[in-house]
Amino acid sequence: MLTKRSGGWDGVVALDFGGEPEARRSPVPLGATRNVILLIGDGMGFGQVTLARNELVGPNRRLAMERASYVGWLSTHDVGRLYTDSASTATTLATGHKTFRTAVGVDADGLPRRSLAEAARDSGRSVGLVTDSYLWDATPGAFGAHVSSRTQYEEVARQLAASDFDLLVGGSTRDKGDYRDLFGAGGWRVFDQFEPWLEALPSSVPLVGIFEDLSQPVGPTLLEVARAAAERLDQDSQGFFLLVEAEEIDTGSHRADFGRVVAGVRSLDEVAAWAFDFAERTGDTTVVVTADHDTGSPIVLDGRAGGPQAVRWTSPYHTAQPVPLFAHGPGAERLAGIQDNREVATTLATLLGIDLEPADSGVPREGTE
Repeated sequence: MLTKRSGGWDGVVALDFGGEPEARRSPVPLGATRNVILLIGDGMGFGQVTLARNELVGPNRRLAMERASYVGWLSTHDVGRLYTDSASTATTLATGHKTFRTAVGVDADGLPRRSLAEAARDSGRSVGLVTDSYLWDATPGAFGAHVSSRTQYEEVARQLAASDFDLLVGGSTRDKGDYRDLFGAGGWRVFDQFEPWLEALPSSVPLVGIFEDLSQPVGPTLLEVARAAAERLDQDSQGFFLLVEAEEIDTGSHRADFGRVVAGVRSLDEVAAWAFDFAERTGDTTVVVTADHDTGSPIVLDGRAGGPQAVRWTSPYHTAQPVPLFAHGPGAERLAGIQDNREVATTLATLLGIDLEPADSGVPREGTE
């Protein structure tokens, strides 16, 4: 019989996730992967995947992301607490380092850490960040900025403008500022409409798309933007790193908005279907679909195939529940099973043949170039 105690449960083996991640299997050859496509469903836990599957394809079928070669789950706690936020968890997915809530691209000591995107850039690869949220939000920011608080929107935008990435796409927002001028001053071509941005893709200059209707039905779909971005980045013979975030899942989950959550998962799943096909065509692209954290932990209580579902939301906030991970392409087996979210960055870095070093040289700190 197990009895609860302060430090855990008597008779249960505890695994320590406090140190640095270790290799889970035999070493993966450096450079086995040319391209990485990382898809993040903000707030997408197992409950969101389940209710979306039931609604979109039925309980006897599977979403595209569920057809990945390997699946697993990730723990998402931050450096001090089980409850966390998008800034902390996106930073961990980007850098392999645990940190505190609100932190973007810095570790628990406030030191900047080089992200997968920055390391890929430094290896000669092209880099693109795509989100249906605003571009200077926590998740895209964690891959190209280094600040102590996610609310430092202007500083995040300034550092993204100085990132030397190739392509950035996000939505616009009235309450989080508008920093298009920073990108224009930094040598980027800035677009507020999808079609002109699309026509400019063959250009070799860095491109920014800030589309007001990106998350709306009337605007370009996340799939259209992601696919076009990959085609542009794939022109680089060295390969590329592409981040795609679907933030609508988190927004819908905070509001217990069933329809918005399903729409968000469907948007991400469309990108996953295309990305898996892209990986199979190229043979050297690794795709990972996962989440930063769970929001709301919805539970499907009952329902019938093709009919309404009885769903109970356990919270309007983030939870400490694990999140799913789906991996496809070279080295995907390294991401299978139960892992901590730090291992995503370290594994992908190994597959790309790049190093995630402490960003104490060449990476801007707050307020510096």
